[in-house]
Amino acid sequence: DVYSVLSRGFGSESVVITLVDTLHSDAPIEGARVNVWNSSGTTFLTFGNTSSDGQLDVSLDAGDYLFKFFKSGVSIDDETITVATTGSVQNFTIEAESLSVAAPSSPTLCRIYADFVDQGGSAVADFIVSVTNLFDPSSSAGLSVVESHESYVSNSEGHVEFDVVIGAAVKISLVSTGLSRDLTIPDQTTANLFDLLGSATDPFQVVEDSSNPFVVVSVG
Repeated sequence: DVYSVLSRGFGSESVVITLVDTLHSDAPIEGARVNVWNSSGTTFLTFGNTSSDGQLDVSLDAGDYLFKFFKSGVSIDDETITVATTGSVQNFTIEAESLSVAAPSSPTLCRIYADFVDQGGSAVADFIVSVTNLFDPSSSAGLSVVESHESYVSNSEGHVEFDVVIGAAVKISLVSTGLSRDLTIPDQTTANLFDLLGSATDPFQVVEDSSNPFVVVSVG
């Protein structure tokens, strides 16, 4: 709720950003993260996520701003946008391209992919994804372990791809974040790693301290 209040800015001019996919007839791109910086990219100002129609409305004062965008599986360049003093809504359309992840050559494999960025929207190179095979060959027949563990590293654009046998039980860990999930590889040619990992859950909840009604504490 706090983030919702702080998002979308407090300027005097209304700005609407529309994000479209040029590889799919300018279809709107939903759920893209938009970070707004000052023109030199040194001060973070506000943020938001595009709606189902690919739009985000923000309130900014007149001036130049650097917009950084991110959505996994979509290539979106940074844009410098000039906001004028008009008193009316100013519309800007940003063109992007959905990334094409090729299917693996073998029908028994699923190609897992992900794109990593930092909070500023910049690509994170050399991010390590660890994959551990959880299959126990002594407990079942018909499968064999080729490798028990493998690590994959994102490239200069923050992108990483790797192939895993469909139906395999694996533990995928995002090294340096502490996030890991045990999951079964789906029966499909490609899959977004973040879709497989699911939403991160917050281990804390806010409760009232019964001994002091004026104190609120967080517990795991």
